[in-house]
Amino acid sequence: ALGALWAGKFSKKTRKVFSTFIYLSLLFSLVFPCSIYSCRLFKVIFHVLPGVGLGPVPILYASLLILLPTAFRHGFIFILSCALYRQVTGESSSAVGKVYFYETVGTIIGGLIITYLLLPHFNSFQIAGGILLLNASVCLLLLSFERKSV
Repeated sequence: ALGALWAGKFSKKTRKVFSTFIYLSLLFSLVFPCSIYSCRLFKVIFHVLPGVGLGPVPILYASLLILLPTAFRHGFIFILSCALYRQVTGESSSAVGKVYFYETVGTIIGGLIITYLLLPHFNSFQIAGGILLLNASVCLLLLSFERKSV
Protein backbone atom coordinates (compact mmCIF):
# COMPACT_ATOMS: atom_id res chain seq x y z
CA ALA A 1 0.00 0.00 0.00
CA LEU A 2 2.88 2.39 0.70
CA GLY A 3 4.35 1.87 -2.76
CA ALA A 4 0.95 2.41 -4.37
CA LEU A 5 0.35 5.57 -2.34
CA TRP A 6 3.72 7.03 -3.25
CA ALA A 7 3.35 6.01 -6.91
CA GLY A 8 -0.04 7.70 -7.12
CA LYS A 9 1.50 11.01 -6.13
CA PHE A 10 4.57 10.41 -8.30
CA SER A 11 2.68 9.47 -11.48
CA LYS A 12 0.68 12.71 -11.36
CA LYS A 13 3.84 14.84 -11.17
CA THR A 14 6.10 13.16 -13.73
CA ARG A 15 5.98 12.75 -17.47
CA LYS A 16 8.51 9.89 -17.45
CA VAL A 17 6.11 7.15 -16.36
CA PHE A 18 7.33 4.69 -19.00
CA SER A 19 11.04 4.88 -18.19
CA THR A 20 10.33 4.87 -14.44
CA PHE A 21 8.22 1.74 -14.93
CA ILE A 22 11.06 0.02 -16.79
CA TYR A 23 13.75 0.94 -14.27
CA LEU A 24 11.60 -0.10 -11.31
CA SER A 25 10.79 -3.40 -13.02
CA LEU A 26 14.50 -4.05 -13.40
CA LEU A 27 15.11 -3.09 -9.78
CA PHE A 28 12.23 -5.34 -8.71
CA SER A 29 13.84 -8.26 -10.53
CA LEU A 30 17.20 -7.56 -8.89
CA VAL A 31 15.72 -7.33 -5.39
CA PHE A 32 13.76 -10.58 -5.78
CA PRO A 33 16.79 -12.95 -5.48
CA CYS A 34 18.03 -10.81 -2.59
CA SER A 35 14.74 -11.42 -0.78
CA ILE A 36 15.14 -15.17 -1.23
CA TYR A 37 18.68 -14.97 0.12
CA SER A 38 17.51 -12.85 3.06
CA CYS A 39 14.95 -15.50 4.00
CA ARG A 40 17.68 -18.09 4.17
CA LEU A 41 20.11 -15.81 5.97
CA PHE A 42 17.71 -14.55 8.64
CA LYS A 43 18.25 -17.40 11.12
CA VAL A 44 22.02 -17.15 10.71
CA ILE A 45 22.08 -13.40 11.37
CA PHE A 46 19.97 -13.71 14.51
CA HIS A 47 21.80 -16.83 15.74
CA VAL A 48 18.79 -19.12 15.72
CA LEU A 49 19.86 -22.71 16.23
CA PRO A 50 18.79 -25.36 13.72
CA GLY A 51 15.52 -26.99 14.72
CA VAL A 52 14.48 -24.09 16.96
CA GLY A 53 11.24 -22.41 15.99
CA LEU A 54 10.66 -18.70 16.20
CA GLY A 55 7.68 -17.06 17.81
CA PRO A 56 5.08 -15.04 15.90
CA VAL A 57 6.61 -11.64 16.72
CA PRO A 58 10.11 -12.38 15.34
CA ILE A 59 8.52 -13.99 12.28
CA LEU A 60 6.38 -10.86 11.78
CA TYR A 61 9.43 -8.58 12.00
CA ALA A 62 11.47 -10.81 9.70
CA SER A 63 8.65 -10.91 7.15
CA LEU A 64 8.31 -7.14 7.29
CA LEU A 65 12.04 -6.54 6.79
CA ILE A 66 12.40 -9.11 4.02
CA LEU A 67 9.23 -8.40 2.06
CA LEU A 68 9.03 -4.59 2.40
CA PRO A 69 11.48 -3.72 -0.43
CA THR A 70 9.82 -6.16 -2.84
CA ALA A 71 6.25 -5.29 -1.84
CA PHE A 72 6.91 -1.54 -1.99
CA ARG A 73 8.20 -1.78 -5.56
CA HIS A 74 5.37 -4.10 -6.55
CA GLY A 75 2.75 -1.60 -5.36
CA PHE A 76 4.59 1.23 -7.11
CA ILE A 77 4.81 -0.74 -10.36
CA PHE A 78 1.08 -1.57 -10.25
CA ILE A 79 0.10 2.10 -10.10
CA LEU A 80 2.57 2.96 -12.88
CA SER A 81 1.05 0.12 -14.94
CA CYS A 82 -2.37 1.71 -14.49
CA ALA A 83 -1.00 5.10 -15.55
CA LEU A 84 0.65 3.56 -18.63
CA TYR A 85 -2.51 1.68 -19.57
CA ARG A 86 -4.45 4.93 -19.23
CA GLN A 87 -1.94 6.74 -21.47
CA VAL A 88 -1.92 4.05 -24.16
CA THR A 89 -5.65 3.32 -24.34
CA GLY A 90 -7.14 6.61 -23.20
CA GLU A 91 -9.50 4.70 -20.88
CA SER A 92 -9.33 6.32 -17.48
CA SER A 93 -12.30 4.77 -15.69
CA SER A 94 -11.51 1.11 -16.35
CA ALA A 95 -7.69 1.22 -16.28
CA VAL A 96 -7.27 -0.06 -12.71
CA GLY A 97 -9.75 -2.90 -13.17
CA LYS A 98 -8.23 -4.06 -16.43
CA VAL A 99 -4.65 -3.90 -15.16
CA TYR A 100 -5.73 -5.82 -12.05
CA PHE A 101 -7.44 -8.42 -14.27
CA TYR A 102 -4.33 -8.84 -16.45
CA GLU A 103 -2.13 -9.08 -13.36
CA THR A 104 -4.40 -11.77 -11.90
CA VAL A 105 -4.38 -13.79 -15.14
CA GLY A 106 -0.58 -13.51 -15.25
CA THR A 107 -0.34 -14.61 -11.62
CA ILE A 108 -2.48 -17.69 -12.31
CA ILE A 109 -0.51 -18.64 -15.42
CA GLY A 110 2.79 -17.95 -13.64
CA GLY A 111 1.70 -20.06 -10.67
CA LEU A 112 0.91 -22.98 -12.95
CA ILE A 113 4.23 -22.65 -14.78
CA ILE A 114 6.19 -22.40 -11.53
CA THR A 115 4.37 -25.34 -9.93
CA TYR A 116 4.37 -27.82 -12.77
CA LEU A 117 7.32 -26.86 -14.97
CA LEU A 118 9.95 -25.02 -12.94
CA LEU A 119 9.87 -26.22 -9.32
CA PRO A 120 10.34 -29.90 -10.17
CA HIS A 121 13.53 -29.09 -12.09
CA PHE A 122 15.11 -25.93 -10.64
CA ASN A 123 15.87 -24.40 -7.24
CA SER A 124 14.52 -21.02 -6.13
CA PHE A 125 17.67 -19.10 -7.09
CA GLN A 126 17.70 -20.58 -10.60
CA ILE A 127 14.04 -19.65 -11.04
CA ALA A 128 14.65 -16.13 -9.71
CA GLY A 129 17.64 -15.79 -12.05
CA GLY A 130 15.52 -16.89 -15.00
CA ILE A 131 12.84 -14.37 -14.08
CA LEU A 132 15.53 -11.70 -13.76
CA LEU A 133 16.94 -12.49 -17.21
CA LEU A 134 13.50 -12.62 -18.83
CA ASN A 135 12.38 -9.37 -17.23
CA ALA A 136 15.68 -7.64 -18.03
CA SER A 137 15.39 -8.70 -21.68
CA VAL A 138 11.85 -7.38 -21.95
CA CYS A 139 12.77 -4.12 -20.20
CA LEU A 140 15.77 -3.54 -22.49
CA LEU A 141 13.58 -4.24 -25.51
CA LEU A 142 11.01 -1.73 -24.25
CA LEU A 143 13.75 0.83 -23.59
CA SER A 144 14.95 0.50 -27.18
CA PHE A 145 11.40 1.20 -28.41
CA GLU A 146 11.15 4.24 -26.15
CA ARG A 147 14.44 5.68 -27.43
CA LYS A 148 13.36 5.19 -31.05
CA SER A 149 10.08 7.00 -30.47
CA VAL A 150 11.75 10.02 -28.82
